[in-house]
Amino acid sequence: MNLEEADPDYSDLKRVEHAIDAIYDKSGNDLTSEELSRISGKFVQDFFGESVYSGLVSITTLHLENVAKSVEASEDSNFLEELSQKWMDFNTALVEIGQILKGMDLTFVRNTRKTPVHVVCRNIWRDNIINSSNIAIRLKSTLLEAVRKERAGIHAAKFLVRHSEDADVHG
Repeated sequence: MNLEEADPDYSDLKRVEHAIDAIYDKSGNDLTSEELSRISGKFVQDFFGESVYSGLVSITTLHLENVAKSVEASEDSNFLEELSQKWMDFNTALVEIGQILKGMDLTFVRNTRKTPVHVVCRNIWRDNIINSSNIAIRLKSTLLEAVRKERAGIHAAKFLVRHSEDADVHG
């Protein structure tokens, strides 16, 4: 029996997944954080935590694959700015998603020894953005160039270098 057959509120799970997607896309959603937290908590309580967790991983992966394409397509002159902005947007979304799924972290994640929500999402960032061959090469060369300029006394964007270092999440 699948989740759809087992629970008449299956559409609520899709609403949570849609809301997570909307958070990443900054397009808003029709449910409050409290409603989303209650709904996701109900699924975890009803032993469907795996469905919520795997949905989060799938949505995050798909979103970050698109982010990677955007960063890869950015011009060299604004590569760090693009990467930094995407990192800040991701972290903002992650805070909101973490609030919605905090009950899942406290129960399902702990009981099943899964990776906590914020950690798994940041690992997906690392795997899809930082470890992307195109981005990794550009990031390394851009940071080395910024260091070279700084050592030569030429103004470098220290703020962006700092954010790009923060975005280099190590598992």
